[in-house]
Amino acid sequence: MAAERAGEVGLVGAALAVTAVTLPTQPLGALGRPATWQSDATADTVRDVLRRIPDGARVAAANGLAPQLTARAEVYLFPRYPGGPGVRPEWVAAYDRPQDGLFPARQEADAVRALAPARPGTPRSAAAAASPSTALVGRGCEGV
Repeated sequence: MAAERAGEVGLVGAALAVTAVTLPTQPLGALGRPATWQSDATADTVRDVLRRIPDGARVAAANGLAPQLTARAEVYLFPRYPGGPGVRPEWVAAYDRPQDGLFPARQEADAVRALAPARPGTPRSAAAAASPSTALVGRGCEGV
């Protein structure tokens, strides 16, 4: 019984040692790096741009931006959001230079470009200057 218990303890110890040695090279290893918990200028700029969206607004947002809005807005996933009658976002939050992710980068970039030529009654781009990485489109933007 004691030998069996010692074997279990040894196995647990070996597993912990392997985890401790390999963790820094794995994605979870980033949790132990101070830089992971520090905000960078790009993230701060994106948050500043998203603050322009009023609470309660209907927003079509890129996958990486949507979670930052869900607590205070009705969020649809950009570029695929319901386009039926009566379901139209007031704002669009997307990346100027998207990368492949949930949707292909090209699809997202084409959708952002399609929003650029504003027509009467549709949202107009107002934030290309607000951030080099985030486009914010909406009829509520200042300067529109």
